[in-house]
Amino acid sequence: MTAFAKMLASLSIWWILLGFLIILAALFLAFGRGEKTRPVRGQLLVLSAICLMALLFFIITFSFKGSKMAAGATAATMPRAWAVLLAPVAGLCALNILSESNEPDAGFGPRWKMVVTVAAAIFASVFLFKYIGYYLSSAVFLVLLMWFMEERRPAALIGVPVCWVLFSYFVFAKFLFIALPAGALFEAIF
Repeated sequence: MTAFAKMLASLSIWWILLGFLIILAALFLAFGRGEKTRPVRGQLLVLSAICLMALLFFIITFSFKGSKMAAGATAATMPRAWAVLLAPVAGLCALNILSESNEPDAGFGPRWKMVVTVAAAIFASVFLFKYIGYYLSSAVFLVLLMWFMEERRPAALIGVPVCWVLFSYFVFAKFLFIALPAGALFEAIF
């Protein structure tokens, strides 16, 4: 597993993205064959993409080096915990999606713009980690995404990003002693 993890970690993001797209295209075709899965193919694809991302992060953790930190945690602790906790939640979501009471997928229609915008925002946010750091990048991402999804309440637009940044800071920096990217801008200032 370690050799495979190191190989994955050494790949360009573009090769990983291509692999994801190939797997999702295969799942799209597979879900289209079943009578029960065809009407909810989009929901199953979203769930599959989340599970594939968790699996990728879980596998890559086997390439991490480092010693134990506070409370016996390593750099691999959080990605593995998220992946392991995601498995039963994904299973329950799949059961809910395939249940008789679930609504079938709505037509794609004009929502493709939202999908493309959210995907572009995610990639932009990750790209900006290097320059403005994780905390500022994720806060800006959340505000813009909430605004795009028509959230206009000031308390929500300020509260959600602030709570997320504080949660991330305390979990990673204070509890696990894992430094998230500060960004070139803040490294130059401080």
